Amino acid sequence: MVEKLWAATGPHADEPPMTRFLAEQLSTAHWFDQRRTRAILDWTPQITLDEGLERLARHVRRTGQVL
Repeated sequence: MVEKLWAATGPHADEPPMTRFLAEQLSTAHWFDQRRTRAILDWTPQITLDEGLERLARHVRRTGQVL
């Protein structure tokens, strides 16, 4: 809502102000428990989280861009 109000008040050279909600979201770790989903779908990841992060890091080093 703040961003829409910011945009409606005219053109601005800067970003809308940070809200308390946004500050809280940016400072909170967001982790989700996948155990129930894995059980329902009978699914197991083919690579570990560590391997996935390593692959991402290699990609970024090689290309300079995040997927």
